[in-house]
Amino acid sequence: MAGNSSICTSTVTVLCNSISGRVLYAGDTNRPIYNSTNEVQVTLVDNNQNTVLGPISVTSLFGDYEFKPVPDGDYSVNVDINYGACGINGTDASIALNEFVFPNQLALSPIQLLAAETGGPTGINAVDALAIAQFFVQYINEFTDDNGNVLSTWVQIQESITINGTNINNDIPVLIRGDINASCDLDGEILNLTNGSAQKREDITIEPFGTIELYEVGQEIEIPIMIGSDIDIKAISLALDFSANVLDITSVSLGFDLASNNLVYSIKDNHVRIAWFNLESFELGKNEPLIYLHAKVNKEFTQAAPFMECSSLSDSELANGYDEVIENVTLKMPSINNTSSDHPLLENHSFQFEVYPNPVQDNTIVEYFSPEKGSIYLQLFNQLGQEIKSISTYAEFSGNQQIELNVKDLNAGIYLIRLTYKDGNQFLTSTKKIIVQ
Repeated sequence: MAGNSSICTSTVTVLCNSISGRVLYAGDTNRPIYNSTNEVQVTLVDNNQNTVLGPISVTSLFGDYEFKPVPDGDYSVNVDINYGACGINGTDASIALNEFVFPNQLALSPIQLLAAETGGPTGINAVDALAIAQFFVQYINEFTDDNGNVLSTWVQIQESITINGTNINNDIPVLIRGDINASCDLDGEILNLTNGSAQKREDITIEPFGTIELYEVGQEIEIPIMIGSDIDIKAISLALDFSANVLDITSVSLGFDLASNNLVYSIKDNHVRIAWFNLESFELGKNEPLIYLHAKVNKEFTQAAPFMECSSLSDSELANGYDEVIENVTLKMPSINNTSSDHPLLENHSFQFEVYPNPVQDNTIVEYFSPEKGSIYLQLFNQLGQEIKSISTYAEFSGNQQIELNVKDLNAGIYLIRLTYKDGNQFLTSTKKIIVQ
């Protein structure tokens, strides 16, 4: 008797659908982002944010990712990036302020608009611009909403993806919150994005120009940082490192009179960070001051040597009236010296005098006390340390003496008077600031 046999059949559905694309740092250039240490990961989720596939790491040089097989349905892709923030500066603050006052003028993309929301209520406003500037100067290290909740470092716009028997290509734009113009290259460098290209930016250079002399402990000075060529400026982002062993930097002010309320700065251990932004640009001529650093001599000094060296860090930039980074910027600042090495200038050896009236328009009186007969030498310096007037006289007796100084021919501004007494081996000197109106 022959055996009976039966054949069972079933239908197997092979899912070949896929969702693939690239993770892009959004902006004018849409640069792919990746990392070989699994710091960029993507996850496929359903409409309830339940994980369907992943997370998978993005390690391709082109920022590629791919999910397969994917059944028919509706999905979105979440991106998790473990990079810190960079590229957030005064230029971005200027862009945010412009978008608040003149919506859509800059034609920002949806992801850029989302990156501009850094604080306060929903929507872009002046609070966002200020928060971005404060982040650059490290006054804050995270962004929060108006309820104090910490906002995410990265932003992305999640779009619904529908699979219906087809493969889907889905590029994912992301941005660091606050980096509206996408200037961070994700390796700690800041990029120049002018003309649709992404090139490593050249650092701002600082050259010496003029000299400021130090005379005594407690002396207060203003150090101008000047523009090396004519520019049209709308935003400032400066990160400056100083080597200053006898000076304390106390404050920062603008070198021009425009929107000073938008100036934000921080000073920590001779590291100064400065951000300024505005709606309108301002024209500065060659050698005109961009900012002033206010400093004070904090201890005795004897040698004739530079007391301050300044360097600009890679995240410094200036932006023009179109919120574009200005290339090949050179700044100038005076050397800080004690030029009287043969005569140590210490606090208890200072030569005291008074100046009145001060401020002055025409003539001012310099009144001093001469300890003995001796030579008196008066010098007037501008803020670059350049001598512009000098008067020599001789004190015929000890006691109070006066010198009249005519300043009618001077431009309005701040000047320094240095008064020196010399008699044989005795050498005394002191300096005071006067304001010419």
